[in-house]
Amino acid sequence: MKLFTIGDSISHGFMSGAAAKTELCYSTLIAQQLGIKNYQYPTWPKEGMPVNIEEVFRRLEKAYGSGISTLEWVHALAKTIPAYLNEVEKYYERGKGAADQPYEGGQEYFDNVAVRGFNVSDSWLMTPKYCKKQIEANRTRNGIYSSVDNSFLRTALRVLNPQLLPEHDKKSQLDWLKYHSDKEGVENVIIWLGANNALGTIVDLKVHFTKGKGEITNAPSDTLQMKIRKFITFGIQKILKQITGNYSTE
Repeated sequence: MKLFTIGDSISHGFMSGAAAKTELCYSTLIAQQLGIKNYQYPTWPKEGMPVNIEEVFRRLEKAYGSGISTLEWVHALAKTIPAYLNEVEKYYERGKGAADQPYEGGQEYFDNVAVRGFNVSDSWLMTPKYCKKQIEANRTRNGIYSSVDNSFLRTALRVLNPQLLPEHDKKSQLDWLKYHSDKEGVENVIIWLGANNALGTIVDLKVHFTKGKGEITNAPSDTLQMKIRKFITFGIQKILKQITGNYSTE
């Protein structure tokens, strides 16, 4: 194998709030420059998972133009945005991208096993078996602004065992590296991890030590999904307040 990549969001092609464009990430570009013809990486239909914010705005622009009035925002929040969220949720929870469906491309493995949200210890702790168990145990009820539940785990499962083969259920990122090294050898390895361990410290400007003692704990909380829901809820409240204010002054 010419090139094998282990990493997090940066190596995964994470953009606009979703695992979306692995074909544009730096490791894919390096593979192209090395002349690698069969560098395998996952693709993400519906513009990625859990929610591609850029795609949300593109759909709003297509439906309402570049200037959206207050009443149009009401329609957008009631119909346009929920329709897109439901489309993505349906594909990744119940459609061809669901956790119990093999990857459509047919690949048994990927040369890029980077997963958005991974910290350093996930490279040896997170396995498809663990992802399957936690997805099943932590399903959430659908709502008007629901995005894909357990999207972090679903993403990891899709990357680490695309065909859901039992013989690969216990393979972490580092296990896959060993597998390829033993089988055919690996000429070049990229490992880029640690950004998510430091992210809290950078954002809060306060030292946050990584939790745990090198052991897997409970199901990882999908903080991005929670932030998206809070963002949408805040938008609804702000617009409704504006509408109420406009009506009360007329």
